[in-house]
Amino acid sequence: MKKKNILIIGLFAIFILLFFLTNKFKEDEFIQNKNVLEENIREEEILEEKEEVNFEKLMRTDNQGNVDVGVLINNIEKEDENYLVFKVMLNTHSVDLEGIDYAKLVNIKNSEGLIVKEGFLWEQVGGSGHHIYGYLKVPKEYNGESIINENTEYIELEIKELDKVESRKFVWNKNEIDLIKK
Repeated sequence: MKKKNILIIGLFAIFILLFFLTNKFKEDEFIQNKNVLEENIREEEILEEKEEVNFEKLMRTDNQGNVDVGVLINNIEKEDENYLVFKVMLNTHSVDLEGIDYAKLVNIKNSEGLIVKEGFLWEQVGGSGHHIYGYLKVPKEYNGESIINENTEYIELEIKELDKVESRKFVWNKNEIDLIKK
């Protein structure tokens, strides 16, 4: 009987030892997987920081006349399948900016010589009177041609005759337009 008890106790001890060793291996594997996951997350965060866009460098401004104008290509921040979208911010202390149809004052051209003078849409989304902002949209394609393609070196948005200023030009080069979310 003693041998039987010793055998049972021995088997029980082996079982407990195997149980703890198995759990220890699982715990070590879990910790290792957790560390690898955390390292991958850190690497992704570093890559995202490197890829972050400095929107201040992409902002174009014009201060001619009595109206200050700032323009940013919004597609860099937010994808739009059909339109190039420009966020336009206007500021003045002498001109009522609300009653103006900005879609009629603009054109866009690219380095290949394509000039688009129609099809623009204007949507004011904020401000009033002397301080407004909104979105100026133009279809990405005009007469079957893409405004931006792999050969495009620059695009130029022009606003004409705003506050009697003949022309305000806002230009983005290839490195900047390559950031556009397509």
